[in-house]
Amino acid sequence: MFGRSHSRNELLSLAAILLIQMGCGGGGGSKSDGRGPIAGNKITLSGRFAATAAATSHGDATTEAAAALPVATVIIFDTGGHYSTAPVSNGAFSIPVDATAPVALIFAGTANNFLGYMTLGNGINSLPMTAMKNGTTSIDLQTLTATGNVFTPSHNPLGVELPLTAQEQTAFAQCNGLFAAVVQNPDLDGNGVIDLLEGKFYHAFVAYGVQAMRFNGALTPTVPANLALIYFNLTIMTNDASDSGPATVTGPAGSGLVNAACTVTVRNSQVYYSVYSNLGSSPTPIPVAGPYVFKTALGKTLTVNVPDQSAASARIVVAVPTVTLNAGNLIKVDWVYKLVGNNTVLSPAAMIDTLMVQVDHPLGSRRYDSSNLPSNIMSLTFTNQTLPWDSATCLYMAYNDVFGNNYVVSFNNP
Repeated sequence: MFGRSHSRNELLSLAAILLIQMGCGGGGGSKSDGRGPIAGNKITLSGRFAATAAATSHGDATTEAAAALPVATVIIFDTGGHYSTAPVSNGAFSIPVDATAPVALIFAGTANNFLGYMTLGNGINSLPMTAMKNGTTSIDLQTLTATGNVFTPSHNPLGVELPLTAQEQTAFAQCNGLFAAVVQNPDLDGNGVIDLLEGKFYHAFVAYGVQAMRFNGALTPTVPANLALIYFNLTIMTNDASDSGPATVTGPAGSGLVNAACTVTVRNSQVYYSVYSNLGSSPTPIPVAGPYVFKTALGKTLTVNVPDQSAASARIVVAVPTVTLNAGNLIKVDWVYKLVGNNTVLSPAAMIDTLMVQVDHPLGSRRYDSSNLPSNIMSLTFTNQTLPWDSATCLYMAYNDVFGNNYVVSFNNP
């Protein structure tokens, strides 16, 4: 592989810092049921292109022309900006892939121009490599056929090499939405060349705050079918550390964002342009769907098309805790990951990266912060701590998903 912009841990740590500044923290994850990285963390991904790509019929001459052009290069990349390329020879390609993070597949012409991206359908425009079936060493996508700039493989690995249930696919589609926006437009600065092939990388992600649920005297809280989202933080990250001056963002109609000032943060040679809904920058608790145009101090115009987030309240994964008490003290928390829309327990392998457990005692007074717990942890025992449960006011289960999105989920006591 060549090309590296930032580590996923660096990005996730920044998301946690931003949310801590807003009153809460973040972290979370787990892998189970025989899924996870294969030995060596490498597989071979291959496929071939249909002899004639089908053009769209909506009258967009540019898209129709692009669809008919031959693909010269296949590019695979992850949320950290790591990428590989492979030439297309006699209509076919083969490329090694790390099985440690979700990856996207895009296609370029001879001038490094964007021709299209691969979709697995139902809003899944990346491959959930962290859910790889044990023993898998290769995935043959077989024939990829294009409609406009959307390429669909004749072999869909979901449910086969990537054994996600229908509910897990729903959750994964929600998680990959902002990453998919970059996959669908990997030329965010609009200069006609794929950003990665110019040594540039942009990554979009979102943080959500979830209105508190209650234990109500039980040891396991009840989670409603729809969560109440109370704020968001929309961010674009760039690896151009020189472009760290003041920036603005203009959103689609209804977003309330017209040349609104961004919060600009520089960390580990990365620049993050962020807009916070709960700081008066947006009238809605979710980003309105449509184009968000970020203008940087150096005059770059970066456009990311945020997908519809209206179903997020029913598609966000929640780490549902169960507390264990001894003599009235909180001594242990266990949790399962559930898709809130139908209360289904999920394997978090494809979606969750790290999780942080926090306890307020009383509200606003933090008594406990765990580390970002590794992905195989779904239980935490409190040692050398005295945490009376009757005076604990809030338990936070805050996690980062595999795309860099952050979720702060709080459970009030009682």
